[in-house]
Amino acid sequence: MSMGQKSFLFFVLILAPCRLYSEVQNITLSMPIIQPTLYSVSSKRVLDRAYSQIKVEVKYERYPANRSLYAANRGVTDGILARIPNMERSYPNLTMLPIPLASEKVYVYTHDLHFRIYDWRVISRYRVAIVRGFELATKHLNKDSLVEVPSVEQAFSMLEQKKVDFVIDLESGQCVLNKLGLNKIRRLEPAISELTVYHYLHIRHQSLSRELKVILESMALSGEIRSIYDNTLEELDCVRPIAQ
Repeated sequence: MSMGQKSFLFFVLILAPCRLYSEVQNITLSMPIIQPTLYSVSSKRVLDRAYSQIKVEVKYERYPANRSLYAANRGVTDGILARIPNMERSYPNLTMLPIPLASEKVYVYTHDLHFRIYDWRVISRYRVAIVRGFELATKHLNKDSLVEVPSVEQAFSMLEQKKVDFVIDLESGQCVLNKLGLNKIRRLEPAISELTVYHYLHIRHQSLSRELKVILESMALSGEIRSIYDNTLEELDCVRPIAQ
């Protein structure tokens, strides 16, 4: 091996550990234009902390719920903040990192405190308002029974005016009720479902995905992800006595 070849190999070996930090310096993630939810705020805090460990700066661009997926799948952005699992089946250019970022319960909100929840089929017999793009609800409910609106505030307003019978929303819908002072609307127990969300990156970021997966696994194992969620829950004031 010549002296020049030895020198080149020396610099490759020295610089190799730094490549993961320099290959990707910043990324842009899509996130939906909606009222901040427990899962979205908590997931953002988890990812900001995780990406900071590999010196990657994260920026966020807001889109309507479905457009945020289209933008990431087309490569306009580098990925999605957090969505339900298996989105890659419909958006094949996205890769899901298999570590849950957050889980949030899904509730039925109503004026009727005596109503008993059995399953999604029972709810489908009534007029139900949801925030547009809420995939979990649209998957289970009859389309004819749904009223899709731009915001959870509008959904609760329709419920308050008795234009719909129920609102189905996340646990963080309680934050909105607390803020609006709509004390007569209650969430029913038990929760009708639970939403678990994961981070997605565009397939061009396979190397970054592998590196971030290791960090998120460590954060989950240490309890850091759960701690971030609990702190967010307290901060957003989503706690309120529920109807029995």
